[in-house]
Amino acid sequence: MSEELANATSDCPPFSCSAVASPHSSLLSTLFSITMSPETALTELRDGLEIALWVGGPLLLVVLVVGVVVGVIQAATQLNEPTIAFVAKAIALTAALFATGSYLLGVLVEYTTTLFQRLPHLIG
Repeated sequence: MSEELANATSDCPPFSCSAVASPHSSLLSTLFSITMSPETALTELRDGLEIALWVGGPLLLVVLVVGVVVGVIQAATQLNEPTIAFVAKAIALTAALFATGSYLLGVLVEYTTTLFQRLPHLIG
């Protein structure tokens, strides 16, 4: 039996002959035959990056403004302690998350839901 298998597979590339095919080969070929156009992939990537900016942008903006204000105050008072800036930024980020967290979570949930609803159309 091992000689028959060796003869059957000697002239074909690995994983392509029926003698060594697994019972899941039709499922795997179906899964790997799914194609997506480059335009669709780029559109989905753009949408994901846009959502990341909408979610992260306000939080980063708050931290940036607080960092600049604390930096100006520290420069004016010549009090150069890095922990002051860190604590101020952490408090501002926490306050911004409390203020906008439900909205940002709603944006993420809406994007994820629409992406999962579009998924069959994207790969089909």
